Amino acid sequence: MKNLIWIILFSSFFISCSNAIYENNIDFESEVWHLDSSLTYTFEIEDINSEYEILYVFRNNLDYPYHNLFIQNFLYSPNNNKIISDIQEVILMDKKTGKPYGKGFAGIYQNKFIAISSLQFTEKGTYTFRLKQYMREETLGGILSVGIVLNKLNKK
Repeated sequence: MKNLIWIILFSSFFISCSNAIYENNIDFESEVWHLDSSLTYTFEIEDINSEYEILYVFRNNLDYPYHNLFIQNFLYSPNNNKIISDIQEVILMDKKTGKPYGKGFAGIYQNKFIAISSLQFTEKGTYTFRLKQYMREETLGGILSVGIVLNKLNKK
């Protein structure tokens, strides 16, 4: 019981100290992420003296057929110049047991992963972050939503 209280207090501390300046989740009503579907997130940057990080937020259910997920990301400047392009792998389930990672309830699980850990924007304006699934499956089932969180990092 004591441990449960500490976990709740510890979790609420991190939730209340969030430095998120942008957060958006895109839901898939059909619980399918199509290969040709590009997810687009746009956000404003006013403070170019600070450092930022971008996190992925994935919600999946037990119908997701793999333990991992490959995603391709693109970050565009206010002038629509490509700043970053990367392919990353995130692990949603234990490879051997199939046990889902992340927070879960009623067969739905949420995971957060670092997309870009340290980012300094060079100009003010509207930036665009795009994501595509890179599993090479025409329809990737079991994905409920995909989002991003943009956090401003504290200077040390």
